[in-house]
Amino acid sequence: MNSQEAPAVPEEERNAFRVPKMFRMSSHPVVLFFFLFFRTGAIVAYILGMLFTSSFMLLFILIFTLLAMDLWTVKNVSGRLLVGLRWRNETGVDGESIWIFESADPNHPRNTIDQKVFWYGLYIYPAIWGLLGILALVRLQFLWLTLVAIGIALTSVNTAAYSRCDKDAKRRWATELVESNSSGFVSQLLSRAFIKRFFG
Repeated sequence: MNSQEAPAVPEEERNAFRVPKMFRMSSHPVVLFFFLFFRTGAIVAYILGMLFTSSFMLLFILIFTLLAMDLWTVKNVSGRLLVGLRWRNETGVDGESIWIFESADPNHPRNTIDQKVFWYGLYIYPAIWGLLGILALVRLQFLWLTLVAIGIALTSVNTAAYSRCDKDAKRRWATELVESNSSGFVSQLLSRAFIKRFFG
């Protein structure tokens, strides 16, 4: 019996067949997985349920649960870890709705795969629910249209909130950049004037 050792296979090649490249390149692959899992699971359950089951209530509970888990996960975990943003809505003393946006340090680089998947997923899934709504209207399935409306509503909440959060973060970063540059410019100008005045 020949006892030759098999050539060593690099770790990356061994994992290539187990984990899609997107997850391997992600900084937070588990978070990215669940970000896609709950959203995709709700749509797949809707499509398969529409085709293969007559139990609307069971499907309604399953899809609503998946969408609720998606709403919570995206709002509290995915957005913070994948793109460095977080939002919440509080009610003021006078009953006014107050949006609070938080963002990570812009100097801390984010993973481009995480960002692309997050932003594309944030906008694509409500659009898919919209297409499913048009299909339900064409087929005159008004009961299924309620599920679509819930799907659009729950996925669009995070889309709208994160879009506002991103705009607010960019506005704040730009303001801070301008303020830091203008104060640096003014201090340089004053120091030059001081040096010229007394030593020039």
